[in-house]
Amino acid sequence: MVSLVEALLILPAHLSGKGFSSKLKIFKLIDRIQLWTEKRLEAFVNGQFADFVIRTVKWRYVTLATGCAIFIITIGYITGGYIKVVFFDPVEADNMVSFLTMPKGTPVKQTQEIADSIEKAVVQVQQEFDTNRPGKASIIKHVATTIGDQPAARGGGPVRGIAIGSAAHLAEVNVELLGGEERDVSSTILKNRWREIVGEIPGVSSLTFFSEFFSAGEAINIEMSHQNFDTLLLAVETLKSI
Repeated sequence: MVSLVEALLILPAHLSGKGFSSKLKIFKLIDRIQLWTEKRLEAFVNGQFADFVIRTVKWRYVTLATGCAIFIITIGYITGGYIKVVFFDPVEADNMVSFLTMPKGTPVKQTQEIADSIEKAVVQVQQEFDTNRPGKASIIKHVATTIGDQPAARGGGPVRGIAIGSAAHLAEVNVELLGGEERDVSSTILKNRWREIVGEIPGVSSLTFFSEFFSAGEAINIEMSHQNFDTLLLAVETLKSI
């Protein structure tokens, strides 16, 4: 913006040679500021900065060692976890979703029972937070439970009915929240409380909760396989206890 003003107002006056800038006080002030800045910058370059460059070249090995030391310390801070690295900041959404995956071959009735318990936890979250918001709209607008599919994982909507067969081990609970402009609590806080109420469910292959519109992915994702299911289940429980 400053460059545009200078190009449209100040530069034409200088090029015209009519001394237009000398007639207005604002242009005189701008000229003084430019002259003062130019002198200070030139004094710094020819003075302190020039002395610094001469000394760094004279003590070049010390300069090189200092640069390497700073680089090593920086890498150490990052690998040691003192400096956090976030590739993409999560963007909160106006809904939160729970994806349930049971072992393949699980009866659809068992999958539905666990999905119902997850849905009941949503009601408890709603009651807890609505109590602190008297006279306001409920924090939760709608809950949709899908058995036999996970439509939100592929960008679809809830599926009516219950799927049977190979997809009977899948379920999803999708909770629509009050809009962000009307909601005074973060969807992440609601999701974490929902996760706490659900707790640990034995026999589940995977149970994840999301409340982000966009995320770089899971921080940790571990897949295990074994020919013996009992051995695999024991390994999973051992890993959970670590």
